[in-house]
Amino acid sequence: GYTLFPGTGHVNEIGEGAGEGFSINLPVAPFTDDDIWFDLWRRAAMPILQSYDPEAIVLQCGSDAHYLDPLANVCLSAQGWLRAVRDIVSLGKPVVGLGGGGYNQTTVPRMWALATAELFGIKLPNDTPPGFSMHKETPTLFDTHVLDIPSSHLDGAIEFAENTYDEIQSQLFKYYGL
Repeated sequence: GYTLFPGTGHVNEIGEGAGEGFSINLPVAPFTDDDIWFDLWRRAAMPILQSYDPEAIVLQCGSDAHYLDPLANVCLSAQGWLRAVRDIVSLGKPVVGLGGGGYNQTTVPRMWALATAELFGIKLPNDTPPGFSMHKETPTLFDTHVLDIPSSHLDGAIEFAENTYDEIQSQLFKYYGL
C-alpha cells in the first residue's frame, strides 16, 4: 500500500460494518526476506486463520514477492514462499488454488508448479523439465542463489514487520479471541 498502486492493503483496512474484522492485510517492506516474512506469517496470519477455522480456503498464489520480480522489491525465494502454502495445506481444509500476480517469466511458472504440486501432495524433482523454454536460465524449481541484502535494508524490513504485527495484534486479534 505504501509503495504500490492503488495504495491499499494497509493493516487498518479491516472491513466495515458486518464485515469488520474479516479483511486482513499483511503488508511488508521492500527487502523483506524469507525469514522476516515467514515469521510475520506465522505470528500474525496463521493464528487468525486457525482461530477462524474456515470450511475451505481460496488460495491466490501470486509470485510478486519473489526477489526477481521487478515490481514489489520483496526478496522471497520460491522455497520461502512455499512454506506458507505448506502451512495452508497442513490445515487439512479443501483448497481452491488460483494463479495470481507475478512479472518475472522464470519465477511465475516455477512457483505455481511448486504450489500446485504441494496442493495435490505431489513430490516434484527440483530440476525444471528440459522442455521448459527457460530451462537453461532456471534449471531448478527452488532458488539456488541467496541474495546479499544489506543489513540496513534488513533492519528496516524487520522494524516494518514488527510494526505490522503489533497493528494486527491490536486491531484484529480481538475478533478471533487471540
